[in-house]
Amino acid sequence: MTNDTTTRKKAGSVVFAAIMVISMIAVGFAGAGAAQTQTFTATGSDDIPNNQNNFDQNLTYDVQLASGANDTITLDLSGMPDGVTVNTASAQNTGAGNIAVENDQGYNGTSDEHTFMVNNTDTASSHTEQITITLNVDADGAQAQSVSLTASAADSGSDTQSSFDIYDPDVSGGGATDEAVVAEYGVDAAYDYTEIGDQLVWQGQEIAVYNVTKNTQIQLRERTGDSSYSTRVQRTSDSNGVVVFNTANRAEAVYQVRDPSAASGPSDDFDIVTQDLNAEFGSDTADNEGDGAEVDFDLESNRGTFTVNVTEADGDLSAAELEDIFGNAGTVTTDDDEDRIMIEGVSGGDTYTANFSGIEAAEYNFEYSVVDTSAEDTNSITVEEVSAGETSFAQNTVTEERGDYAEFTVEISGASDTAQVVIGNLDEDGYQYNATVEDGNDDGEVTLRFNTYEAGNYSNGDELLTAVADDDEVTFQDEHDDTEISGLLSAGDYDVYTLAGSNSDNATVIDEADDVMLLTLSERSTDGMTIWTAPKGTAGDYEELEDITTAVEDGDLTENSNIAKEDLVVHQIDATGLAGALGADESGDVTDAFTSALNQDNFDLAIEQQNPRQNRQPITLNLTQSANSGAITVIADSENDSYYLVLNTNSAKWDRANTNNQGISSSSLDMRDGAEFDATFTVNDSALLGLDRDEVPEDEDQEAVTGSFTLNDREGSFDSDPVEVEAASDQQISGTTTVAPGSEITIRASATDDTEPRFVKTETVTVAEDRTWSTTMDFSEQAAEDTFEARISGAVPRVTVDGVVVESVPEDTTEETTEETTEETTEETTEETTEETTEETTEEPEETTTTSDDTPGFGAVVALVALVAAALLATRRRP
Repeated sequence: MTNDTTTRKKAGSVVFAAIMVISMIAVGFAGAGAAQTQTFTATGSDDIPNNQNNFDQNLTYDVQLASGANDTITLDLSGMPDGVTVNTASAQNTGAGNIAVENDQGYNGTSDEHTFMVNNTDTASSHTEQITITLNVDADGAQAQSVSLTASAADSGSDTQSSFDIYDPDVSGGGATDEAVVAEYGVDAAYDYTEIGDQLVWQGQEIAVYNVTKNTQIQLRERTGDSSYSTRVQRTSDSNGVVVFNTANRAEAVYQVRDPSAASGPSDDFDIVTQDLNAEFGSDTADNEGDGAEVDFDLESNRGTFTVNVTEADGDLSAAELEDIFGNAGTVTTDDDEDRIMIEGVSGGDTYTANFSGIEAAEYNFEYSVVDTSAEDTNSITVEEVSAGETSFAQNTVTEERGDYAEFTVEISGASDTAQVVIGNLDEDGYQYNATVEDGNDDGEVTLRFNTYEAGNYSNGDELLTAVADDDEVTFQDEHDDTEISGLLSAGDYDVYTLAGSNSDNATVIDEADDVMLLTLSERSTDGMTIWTAPKGTAGDYEELEDITTAVEDGDLTENSNIAKEDLVVHQIDATGLAGALGADESGDVTDAFTSALNQDNFDLAIEQQNPRQNRQPITLNLTQSANSGAITVIADSENDSYYLVLNTNSAKWDRANTNNQGISSSSLDMRDGAEFDATFTVNDSALLGLDRDEVPEDEDQEAVTGSFTLNDREGSFDSDPVEVEAASDQQISGTTTVAPGSEITIRASATDDTEPRFVKTETVTVAEDRTWSTTMDFSEQAAEDTFEARISGAVPRVTVDGVVVESVPEDTTEETTEETTEETTEETTEETTEETTEETTEEPEETTTTSDDTPGFGAVVALVALVAAALLATRRRP
């Protein structure tokens, strides 16, 4: 029993041991299955823009794990290029959620790795799910390129690659522009793949084509037939989807770009064209000073706008000198090391100006090359030395009154078109003024006007010296700092100096002057006033001096102090030295300046009635209101020192003291017929009176002139009442009027009573200088005793008188008849009388009677009657 029991015990122990061994083996097999990763594959990655920081990039992977299995994943970040910094890294399940991400270590900057564990939480089934790693990176400024990162599963030993691009969003995708691509790649031109069709590419240009498939072989193909193409070159696009081609060796032809991965197929056709260039000066020579230094310069080309490099072939000109010569042809960039300039924006069809001022006399050979094509050319020019310019005065002496403008002309010859002018010598005259003038219209002279009223009172911005011609210019002017003048420049002589150029100081101009003239200033005066008149309604005709002179010549402005109400009264004020104060450097309208001077009390104009009615105040002109209403115009005749103040009495404003008639027109104011006025112009300006400018003049210092005129009612009359005319043509009707010569009057004659045929006759006449008027009318169809009404109107109030047609009186024909008949009657009467007398005498001699001049009824009267009778008889006998 013992042995059996022992045996059973041993046998049980063996079985138990066997079970334990088998269980351990089973457990070993089970443990081996839980750690197995079946697949690990990268499935996607985000591209990184190189203009951003703090960008989240997602990398996706498919992980397949057996039931209950796990593994460790490691992403090697050492493959990130320079310029890209990884800030953080994290992993998460973006699938169904059966595979959990555990023990995520984040980004380890020391090892440049990101490590985490994946675990299939389902112990019964295998799963394949997406795991996403998110990297937060800074990539602003990184270079565009392709990148590949390696991720590995530790237990399975499998690796996978995540590939992506670092790209420039300004040159890649929908945000790309031609300008951005050109700037990024440094090419000559850039084109969108979908828009390159019909573009013009110049042979030699390096071009970029964008929006093609990234990292792909892109073809440049030449068209060889109507629909056939041949690949000429193939280049690989970069991570931005940009490919670059150099066209230097490409033939002039039609081309296309082909992206084999593009759904749209090849690009549309475009042309590669060879640029031509022809550089030419307008002259073989140029001066190195003056107008002759400028020469026309053409860069002819079949290309619209381009950039060209310019050098002097022998290196004789610096970059700065080249810029001076060609600077106006476009935007110039200098390369001092290469003695070269680059001109941007040159237009192939334009003419430019090359300026050789200051360039040393020599022959120069220029080389031109377009920066982005093979176009180039050369030309040459000879620069000649030119002597400095010279100036002179057209006048030896100029004389003017103090306060007026002194006009003189500087003549400029030679290379210079500028001159310096100095008026006065401070040491000798106590006054000195200097200016620089420019001959802008190239006529070789500059005519100037110097305001002697403002001289000595100069402040910055004033214009003491002005150029007469619009294109000429006074470029600088100033008075000597030590000038001390409190009034007008003194009467006397002042030397005026001129020197060519613009860079000399005043002492040099005086000492080395090309020419000197004498400016003599004499005393000014206020001389007189003359009264003129002009027709109503013509105030607007007077805008400049020519209007005044023409009106005088035509008889529309006449010297007369009898003024009809509503007509113009023109005050001609003769006074020297006023032009400077009024700014009247030339003749013309100075109304505003004159009104301003009146307001500042430099001048005064008072017009006051001299014959008011008994117990009534005189009427005076309201000068301010009249000026504001446009009733006053002042025209300057600067050359003759005369000023014409045109007053429109129809719109002038008049005042009478102690009434309510303030500022009303003359037609409304109760102004008597024959109102007599004195117009007094007074000079109050202290400087013009020879005083200091800030001194208040006394009454005895003032200068005044007066003119008198009378305002009359507007009237017209006929020379006869009734008007008598003959029943004939050219019948004169005349009369007189008070309105101004040049006024128009309408004369109308119309039938009255039973006059037949009825008639209306109208004529318009102009009032003569003596204020008479006349016209002629044809009454030849009327009969004696016909009556009519004669009427005048127009410039005068209507006046009507009776008219009558009288018998036409025949003209005296005695002399004419005598002259016409004497010759004929003499011969015929002699012949007939001789014949008849002879016959009668022979037959009846007893009846012959002798008479004397003293016999009553005979003599001269009988002879005259006989002569006339004989003439009539002879006339009847004429065939």
